[in-house]
Amino acid sequence: MSEEEKEEHQSLLEVQYTIAGQCAGNKEVVAALEDKKEVQHWETGREVCCTEEQHGTENNKVKTVEGVVTKAFSDHGWIDDSIFFHYENVTGDLPLRIGQRVVAVVEEHETSLGWKAIKSVAVLDFEPYEGDLMEVVFSFKTEMQDRKIISVKPLRYSHVKQVFITSMCGRDGVVDNNIFFTLDSLKIPAGYVPQLHDLVNVLVVQSTQPSYCWRAISMTPVHME
Repeated sequence: MSEEEKEEHQSLLEVQYTIAGQCAGNKEVVAALEDKKEVQHWETGREVCCTEEQHGTENNKVKTVEGVVTKAFSDHGWIDDSIFFHYENVTGDLPLRIGQRVVAVVEEHETSLGWKAIKSVAVLDFEPYEGDLMEVVFSFKTEMQDRKIISVKPLRYSHVKQVFITSMCGRDGVVDNNIFFTLDSLKIPAGYVPQLHDLVNVLVVQSTQPSYCWRAISMTPVHME
């Protein structure tokens, strides 16, 4: 790279920022603003700076990929039927199951394994809903004044298991008397319709709703797990 190219590269440096706020139209309540450079931000909130100097060698290629878990066994599995991963290299709180979307740092091996994941994390499928507390990562090119959203994730989330649906009113409902949900923004198994008194497992995010501070974004009946 020439000196002129280096100067141009530096002037167009992408700086990544993390903002925490509340989903409410165009209104953002800024809770944190952190300057980050050359950081790969994972949608689950994990931040990893992955370079060949850290993980790779001259003979092994390293890259970051996104795929779907297609096979899962007791201690290992496969992403897109072509990338091997071991559970000891999985980070984050979400389990890797068949059909789960995942981001992985993979390394090419000169063996029958081909590509092998050296770090994997499940991606939380999250669509912001009014009132959700969320964290947004965006890049900002200093000279071009160009801002681009990199990822959006809930500020906090949790798995809640074996709880009952305690209230239903039209398309809205409540789980365990304190978790709000709406069928307008809820992932459920095909063919399942939530009913009062169903025993379910839910994935919840912190959200400001009337009388509630958590919102269920996915729900699965216990008997279907």
